[in-house]
Amino acid sequence: MTAAAVNTALEIANWFFKRAEKDNGYLQDDKLQHLMFLAQVHFALTHQNNYLFPGNFAAGPDGYFDPNLQMTLSFGRPLMASPKFSDKINTFLELVWNKYAALDSADLSALILNATPHREHYKHGENNLVPLPELAAQFKTRFKTAQGKAAARPHKVMISQNGPVVVSRWQPRKINSENIKEI
Repeated sequence: MTAAAVNTALEIANWFFKRAEKDNGYLQDDKLQHLMFLAQVHFALTHQNNYLFPGNFAAGPDGYFDPNLQMTLSFGRPLMASPKFSDKINTFLELVWNKYAALDSADLSALILNATPHREHYKHGENNLVPLPELAAQFKTRFKTAQGKAAARPHKVMISQNGPVVVSRWQPRKINSENIKEI
């Protein structure tokens, strides 16, 4: 095995956070975990089972997650400068973003949870670590056949004073002129 393409998973997470901000959105932690998993597996599939970032994923009830990243994010998002990656890594991450960012967290979760590999790895109440080469081999055919709803309109999530909220375009209701009462 060779060295990972980047030093830490946190750098990739930060790239996804910054990319969501660029689109004026908010990236939820569970969607981030799905994107990180998909990026790691896609990188392994396209780069002879090499790691995008060092780390393994555990199979949990909501899909695969990086336990170290999950613990780090439980304390809040770390303040980090924008990551500086090679053009190759930036292009790869942009491809992953373009393919999966339009899907909401539930759709990404369904994509992963309905796959045979997750059903084989997850045992109720246990977070089993799964080696990347095994994941890549099992998801290889799944990614080729899964089209998902990437063309669907994404849910835009922004921060309000009460936390993250899903926003949509304002569509005023139509007023029927016959029912208008004059005051």
